[in-house]
Amino acid sequence: MKFHIETPRLILRDFQESDLDSFYVLDSDPLVHTYLGNNPVLDKNQALETIYKVQKQYEEFGIGRWSTIEKSSGNFIGWSGLKFLNDDWAKYTNQYDVGYRFMPKYWGNGYATEASLAALEFGFTTLKLNEIIGTSNIENKASLRVLEKCGLKHVEPFKWKDIDCYCLKITKEDWESQQILVLKPMSTFKTYTTLHLNATQFKDINELWNNEYPIKLKDRFSLLLQDAICKNHYLIEDENNSVIAWAVVFEKDNQIRFSIIVSSTHKGKGLGTDLIHLIKSDHPSFYGWVIDHNNDLKLNNEPYLSPLDFYMKQGFQIIPESRIDSEMIKAVLIKWEANNG
Repeated sequence: MKFHIETPRLILRDFQESDLDSFYVLDSDPLVHTYLGNNPVLDKNQALETIYKVQKQYEEFGIGRWSTIEKSSGNFIGWSGLKFLNDDWAKYTNQYDVGYRFMPKYWGNGYATEASLAALEFGFTTLKLNEIIGTSNIENKASLRVLEKCGLKHVEPFKWKDIDCYCLKITKEDWESQQILVLKPMSTFKTYTTLHLNATQFKDINELWNNEYPIKLKDRFSLLLQDAICKNHYLIEDENNSVIAWAVVFEKDNQIRFSIIVSSTHKGKGLGTDLIHLIKSDHPSFYGWVIDHNNDLKLNNEPYLSPLDFYMKQGFQIIPESRIDSEMIKAVLIKWEANNG
């Protein structure tokens, strides 16, 4: 059985024997097995047996873990995806589990979240599942955070091979409610929120980012939410279902922050103001970094015009003591509070 799923930065495909060398590097690494019972494989024969086992799961259950490939390098970085738990998993036998395991040098890039979101979408839309669980060692805070960011909710602690674990779960209903919530009609535009971006939305917003921000920031959209907790994306689509305006609210460094982009072809239509109002209705205060000069060029060689005056009209305040002055960006911190605007 063949699988080929693409996310903005990853390719998720079926396991192949050609993955053996890389898979052995992954599964023989003691660091990878820190929270898995400290039982790394000892030789390539063991690793090959695991690959065969996964391939058998494809045939028996129509699903199994996927080899995960980094698009930019073409490297095998680990595995991710869904598994039907038909072996000894305490009370969770005969359920579908979302999981991931990556080489340490690829940790901290958001790949686990990106792959898991794609796996959930596949499970609920292609496999028509009603619920998906995820499990993690109680001590593995990073893994638990990935599951939580993907919308899974804690169910209960349990024991697996004498290891204290948590079980988390997401239902199809909960997953669907996180995808689209229509807020209001806006001329021929559609406005909605989503907790997680799908591949098409990510592509549209990445294109907006590259076209509308200074060229120095090109291809850095994927880094915006790194080490952050996303609260919500706000999207406005045109009649062709293309994203023409976007905002995000996220928590980072103990601050609620926001970012907004509106397509140049749709500026002057009040879309930025509408997005600001939506954020204000959900959050009593929030911060954002704003470029406060007109010296940078965009991808089309036109000047990037600072939106600072726009934000001042929206009731924001400048925090003058908080600035970024680097070669890449020069910006000032702004803040909005309900009692000030």
